[in-house]
Amino acid sequence: MRGRRGLRAHSTKPPVSAATNTRHRLSAALACLGAIAVLIGVPLVYGGHVLSDTNQFSARATSLLSKPSIRSVIAGRVADQLVADEHIPAAFAPLLSKAVDLAIGSPAFRPIFDAAVSDLHRSVFEQDSDTITLRLARVGKLIQDEVKRFSPELAAQIPKSVTDHVVEISGGDFGRATRVARAIEGAHTVGIVLLIAAAAVFLLAIFENGDRWRGVRYVGIAILVDGVLLVISYALSRSLVVNHFAPGTDRSAAGAVWDAFLTGLRSDAILLVGVGAVVAVVTWLVSAGAGAARARARPERRR
Repeated sequence: MRGRRGLRAHSTKPPVSAATNTRHRLSAALACLGAIAVLIGVPLVYGGHVLSDTNQFSARATSLLSKPSIRSVIAGRVADQLVADEHIPAAFAPLLSKAVDLAIGSPAFRPIFDAAVSDLHRSVFEQDSDTITLRLARVGKLIQDEVKRFSPELAAQIPKSVTDHVVEISGGDFGRATRVARAIEGAHTVGIVLLIAAAAVFLLAIFENGDRWRGVRYVGIAILVDGVLLVISYALSRSLVVNHFAPGTDRSAAGAVWDAFLTGLRSDAILLVGVGAVVAVVTWLVSAGAGAARARARPERRR
């Protein structure tokens, strides 16, 4: 009996009341609620930001022309359509393909492509079109100029109507994809509201916890988990989408398009991981240091 009393008298850890435990649990629950809001809000805000602005959308798409796989896909579609529509002899098809490659790789093609992408963006997000069609106007003039440089014989076989020919590269019926894109673009405001609500809930989680540093640590862990989940979701989604395309040029082009529009979301997720980890570690070190200081102070007060 005396030994147990002595053990209690020299205990350095104060008892935790039921009310304190309840506050800790409520703080953790609020941190989880804020984490859910962040997990939904970040993709919505990012997606709406990327899709809502026509100029930004076309700038990202035009940057893809630096990728050989993208140029190869566009050149193949343009050459096939010109051969079919303008009745160019099959014997000249290789030379025409070479001319198309040169034309699409030239700086003069960029404004043509940019205008086509802007028109595509307006048709999907302003006119609610479910068909993705890229209309390349005046590209025939570039191709004809390239043909004249190395094959006058082929140039004679190409009708003058090619100069005014509008090449249409159609992706077919993407009804589901375009509806999802419009929904994400429209949910941009919802994402902002969710992030503001998450910030308020995180502050409430900190102040509700009796130990402020513990509350901040809960918030840091919540942000860290959000970042990890977003990084994993990004990697899995990219793999699933890109692998739907045939291996080779098409798959490389799909990966390039994904990266041009969604790499920023991965960067945001990695930032969340870093911020959450730093906050969690720092607050744990501060709490540990404060606890050690209190433990050292108690024997001094007893003496």
